[in-house]
Amino acid sequence: MPERAKPTSNRTLSARTAQEMVWPAWSHHEYGSPKSGSPAIRPQHPAIPKVATHDIAERTSYIPPGTGSTMIRDYTESDLEAVLEIWLQASAKAHDFVGRTYWESQLGNMRTIYIPASENYVYETDSGIAGFYSLHEDMLAAIFVAPEHQGQGVGKALLHHAKSQRTRLRLSVYQENQASCGFYLSQGFAVVDEQPDEHTGHLEYTMIFPAG
Repeated sequence: MPERAKPTSNRTLSARTAQEMVWPAWSHHEYGSPKSGSPAIRPQHPAIPKVATHDIAERTSYIPPGTGSTMIRDYTESDLEAVLEIWLQASAKAHDFVGRTYWESQLGNMRTIYIPASENYVYETDSGIAGFYSLHEDMLAAIFVAPEHQGQGVGKALLHHAKSQRTRLRLSVYQENQASCGFYLSQGFAVVDEQPDEHTGHLEYTMIFPAG
């Protein structure tokens, strides 16, 4: 029986563990297929240097404008199953060039390694969790929206919230997902590098925010 993930605010990793993690499971393709216009990103190695964030006030509960009772809040242990389901369904939908079996094979790592190691936030509505994003130091390690909530501004709200948590963000996005690349460029990110993903072989861009 795998260990249940503890709330991320109380979970820490040793420096050695963080340096060794390669994050193979994350699709960073939050919300949907390339045709939907929703972004899709993959995390980078957590050894990337951290930027200063001590002057950023933590915002643990954010209500997107004009969205009624919806809010973006801290992830808790009780959110785990919903977050994993969103991650799997959105990853499979966004990455038809990778294949669903790959994402299914990574569910265990998501449960016991990646989610617990990250700073996570969820987008909650009256009907449940619609999406989430994860930070690891200055990396936007994941951002996902449930397929049924795509195209409703959830992804943009999550990205806005992520920007409020850091002075600088870094992410990776598959080059094949042109809709996602366009989305991040329109939101102030800039391409600074490109390389093949070591797990799938597909080319990915490294992007940073703010640009320049």
